[in-house]
Amino acid sequence: MAYGFRPVQMAGSRYNPGGFVEVPINADNITVDIFNGECVTYTSAKGIDRLTDSVSNAETTAGVFIGARWATAGGDQKWGQFYDGATGNTEAYAFVVPVRDVIFRVQSDAAWGAAQRGTTVNTTGTSGSTSTGNSDLQADVGTTTSNPPITVVGVIGDGENENSSNPDILVRFVDGCIQDVLG
Repeated sequence: MAYGFRPVQMAGSRYNPGGFVEVPINADNITVDIFNGECVTYTSAKGIDRLTDSVSNAETTAGVFIGARWATAGGDQKWGQFYDGATGNTEAYAFVVPVRDVIFRVQSDAAWGAAQRGTTVNTTGTSGSTSTGNSDLQADVGTTTSNPPITVVGVIGDGENENSSNPDILVRFVDGCIQDVLG
């Protein structure tokens, strides 16, 4: 089962404030669910917006969503692995891992081949699960387009995963697809 992007390693020697930042969720899209592991973009005047499920080179990714806090229409404070978008929510904030210099673990949509290391690929998915809170984004290693957003770094090797039909692979975002406003 897919789970979206999960941060596993930070490259370089930059300051690390725990791996994520808190950013307001765009009030214009406050009714939109955002699932753990999905890509988000940042608009300076509005806040975080969920990107489409299949992230392409036409979109810039500010980070990967890992949770949220918000107030319901009734004033109850909520925290969750996914943001439960609803009419009347207020004070909505996303917890976001900026993508620059971070290696992410993501499920591949096809079997692993060593020749995939260093290739750039798109993502694929349709939504997420309100029971687990996880996104269903996967690396789309079977489709080739120009300027895709992620580069395959390697595979999680444990003797079984790399031989499965949908292995967990390691990826990083391509520089041209990264939005630096959070980092």
